[in-house]
Amino acid sequence: MAWKRIVTENKNFLFWTYTKVKECESLFDGIDNANIVKSVINGIGVNYGHCDYIMNTYNKLKAMNASVYICRCGIDKNQHCENCKHCATADFVLFIEHSTAYKAEKDPLYEELKALINSQK
Repeated sequence: MAWKRIVTENKNFLFWTYTKVKECESLFDGIDNANIVKSVINGIGVNYGHCDYIMNTYNKLKAMNASVYICRCGIDKNQHCENCKHCATADFVLFIEHSTAYKAEKDPLYEELKALINSQK
């Protein structure tokens, strides 16, 4: 596959992508500079949602000793993908839903989730 060849020939770069397709999840297994962020997590659900869902999913994954990161983009206006490497390195990346209908900052759990996000390394 062309992408696998490109990734393996460019070890000085980090690559990541997202998938909901189970058959694609292992495409970059064993390749240190690439990661596939799973949008559907086996036995748990999707990797995005409201504050309560993200907190519950985070806690479930941490209980399984997984490397999990909650994306700061929904919390920190200065956070951008180009200055973050977690999608390229974490086993699981969770995203706070951002839409016109749901406003995370108005969610009763927002401050608690924000504190959890700020505690991440």
